[in-house]
Amino acid sequence: QPADDTADAGDAAEQLDNRTLIRALIGGCVGNFLEWFDFSLFGLFATEISATFFPPASANAQMVQAFSAFAGAFLARPFGGMFFGYLGDRYGRVYALRLSVMIMGVPTAALAVLPGYATLGWVSTLLLVLVRMLQGFSVGGQLSGAMTYAMELAPVGRKGFVGSLVHVTSSASIVGSLVVALCRWALTP
Repeated sequence: QPADDTADAGDAAEQLDNRTLIRALIGGCVGNFLEWFDFSLFGLFATEISATFFPPASANAQMVQAFSAFAGAFLARPFGGMFFGYLGDRYGRVYALRLSVMIMGVPTAALAVLPGYATLGWVSTLLLVLVRMLQGFSVGGQLSGAMTYAMELAPVGRKGFVGSLVHVTSSASIVGSLVVALCRWALTP
């Protein structure tokens, strides 16, 4: 009789571990997908962003400025990785992941309502750069944290595969490309 109880408890624990792993994978993959989708949209809409958020000048100068703002997100990423890595070690991966996804939501929403250069002048440009840097900062913590957490939960012999599933969602830029192509096909300039 006790052996059956132990087996049932082991099965229940394994099912709970599988559910926890699946929830972690879904959360990490969805968060990573949305972050990379947003990054691809910024790069692919650079022409429109440069004309909206930067001082009137030549189109080439505006594009250089837009891609400089885009690069700011990549410069902030290692700092986000260090910060959220520290939080993950100190307070747990789930806490760090939730915080990085919440932080990512703030600048993403702000970007959608940010007034252009014609309205705020250089303040609009500054806000755009700060928003992009905050997005990069949060991405630095989200991708590495999600992969680490998923690998910690993965069963022995499946850690590399599970960790790679989070990274696969970085290909969201393909979906971003399709969205931009659809917008440019369906909408007038």
